[in-house]
Amino acid sequence: MFVRGVAIAYNPDKPTAVRAIVQKRFFTIFITLAAVAAGLPALAYGQDLLPALVRRVKPSAVAIETFDQRGQIVSRGSGFFVSADRVVTNRHVIERSTRAEIQTVDGR
Repeated sequence: MFVRGVAIAYNPDKPTAVRAIVQKRFFTIFITLAAVAAGLPALAYGQDLLPALVRRVKPSAVAIETFDQRGQIVSRGSGFFVSADRVVTNRHVIERSTRAEIQTVDGR
C-alpha cells in the first residue's frame, strides 16, 4: 500500500498499523503548528527589540580591509571591538595579508 507515495506494509487484517501511522503524522503536524504558534509572540517581541539592539552594538562594529606587501587589497570583512584596542574577526579576513585598515561605522 502507498500513503502519499511512500510504500508501507499493510495487512488488511490489522488496519491499526495504518491508523497508527496516520495518527502519528497528525500528532507531528499538530505539535509543529503548536510550537510555531507559541513562538509567534516571542518573535514579534524580538522584532520590537531589534532596533534597540542594533543601536547598542553598532558602535562596536568595524569594517576591515586587508592588503598584501604590494598594497593590493587581499580581503574585506567585518569584525567588532572586544576592548578599546582589540578587534575580533574571521581568520579568512586577515590571512595572506601584511596590513589591515579598520574603520568604525562612524568613519573613524
